Amino acid sequence: MTTLFISDLHFGHANILKFNPETRPFSTIEEMDEAIIARWQEQVASNDTVYILGDMFFHKAAKSISIMKRLPGRKHIILGNHDKVIRDDHDLLDMFASASEYKEIKIGGRKIVMFHFPIWEWNAMHYGSYQLHGHTHGNFTHPGRCVDVGVDGPLSKNLGLVPFEDIEAYMKDRPILTHHGKYGDNITPLVPTI
Repeated sequence: MTTLFISDLHFGHANILKFNPETRPFSTIEEMDEAIIARWQEQVASNDTVYILGDMFFHKAAKSISIMKRLPGRKHIILGNHDKVIRDDHDLLDMFASASEYKEIKIGGRKIVMFHFPIWEWNAMHYGSYQLHGHTHGNFTHPGRCVDVGVDGPLSKNLGLVPFEDIEAYMKDRPILTHHGKYGDNITPLVPTI
């Protein structure tokens, strides 16, 4: 049994092809949807656990349900800003093992904090916990143990999901940041102080 992570699948979102042409080199959303489904089916077995960190569907409920039926694994959704169809359709929502706005889990003793959006500080950050997010499509890098696990993020390969082992490898050399003091003692502020 494997634990995998993904975000920002954007099934059915035509504009994502314009926004992210380097990671989504498709002519149509149908091509993109089928490529993501095929990659998911290659990586995920029925007994695997998948955490989806938001922005999954732009399709209507019926099409979204038909895609969900093709995606193996025990699926948990951390809802994003574009997950209205999931929030509004109980049949679709019931296809997930859990649904939440924010989630904390442990894997091998390591605390994992998940939210669709990147957050500057998170629970147990100063003890080495990880913060996984989506939303930024690879356009945000936190100086600490935080990473975008989305399809367009730094760890996804060929539209693939991100195994926990890849997250561990990415995080091992990243610093554990403090949470006390102005911006933390070992981080550079993103905005100038006055």
